[in-house]
Amino acid sequence: GSTTDSSATEKPETDSPKIDSRIKQVDQSTERRTQGGRPIPMYGAPPEYDQLQQAVKRQQETKAAVDIQRIFRGYRVRNYYKHFLHKWEETSKKEAALHIQRAYRQHRARLKTIEAQPGRVRE
Repeated sequence: GSTTDSSATEKPETDSPKIDSRIKQVDQSTERRTQGGRPIPMYGAPPEYDQLQQAVKRQQETKAAVDIQRIFRGYRVRNYYKHFLHKWEETSKKEAALHIQRAYRQHRARLKTIEAQPGRVRE
C-alpha cells in the first residue's frame, strides 16, 4: 500500500477476496453494535406533542378509574363477608339450639310413651 494519512485509518486489503468480505462483515457488525440496538420502525408521521400528552393523560385517568373501582369493590366484598360471617354465626347458633331442643323434646315424648304403657313403672 501507499504511505498516506488516509491509509492509516483504512483496513489493509488482502490478496484473498474471502478474507476481504469477512473483514467487511465484521466491520458492519461492529457498526450495528455502536448504533445502540435495532431501530424501532415508525409507521406514518411521529405523533404530535399535544396528542402524546392527551394520550398519556387519558391513560392516567383510566388507571385512576380502574384503581377506584378496584378499591370500592374490595371494600364492598369485605363488608359483605363480615356481615355474612356474623349472620352465619347467629344462624348456626340458632339452628344448634333448635336441634338440641328438638332432640330433648323427642326424648321427653319417648319417656312419656313408655310411662303411658300399662304395667310399666318408672324406676
